[in-house]
Amino acid sequence: MIFEQIVGVVLCGGKSSRMGKDKSALTIKGNSLLEITKNCLHEAGLKKVLLSTGQMHTGQMIAGQMHTGQMSAGQKKQGIPDIVADKGPMGGMYSVLSSGVAEDAKGFIFVPVDMPLLNKEVIVHLIKQCQISLSNGELVNGCFYQGQPMPCYIENNARVKRVLEELIDQNQLAIKVLLKRITAKVLSHDSAFDRRFANVNTPEDWRKLDNLIEKSEKF
Repeated sequence: MIFEQIVGVVLCGGKSSRMGKDKSALTIKGNSLLEITKNCLHEAGLKKVLLSTGQMHTGQMIAGQMHTGQMSAGQKKQGIPDIVADKGPMGGMYSVLSSGVAEDAKGFIFVPVDMPLLNKEVIVHLIKQCQISLSNGELVNGCFYQGQPMPCYIENNARVKRVLEELIDQNQLAIKVLLKRITAKVLSHDSAFDRRFANVNTPEDWRKLDNLIEKSEKF
């Protein structure tokens, strides 16, 4: 299935301070976390995938695109820089919606770069359930899994942009606050999805990931 009007966004602009190195450049079986996340979104049927890169990076900026050549270990990222600095994932979300790069998109799927076990089934189910709710006339502006604010689907409309701007001005940067304010639908999920939400923030998380990969069909 192809989702023509929905755009995927990889949130890869974090400082990775707890990891001590750029998380998006860490590799699993030769593939960086950035490549793994981007490929997951494409496999889920999203033709367009953008990068939210946080601070402005040096070099030519081509919004939402990666270098066409081989990516170096230094992770030469190109994408959409934050409009407002140091606002975390919410700042990245606001910058993407405000950039105009995908102004015709109906909505966005936001995925952090540090959830390498996510697969297309998790993403497709999220999109489909939100589409069903909208087609049934439910007044929702997004969807997310219970207990997991990321990944999430966000509608591309004026209300969502306004709420994002208000929360950033108030320095309320928790994604769960955003999802509540925009009336995002909470989805239950099968227990088989649980391990898909594992994220890596520290060297210890990275070591534990080896055990999870052994139990995952993705790798």
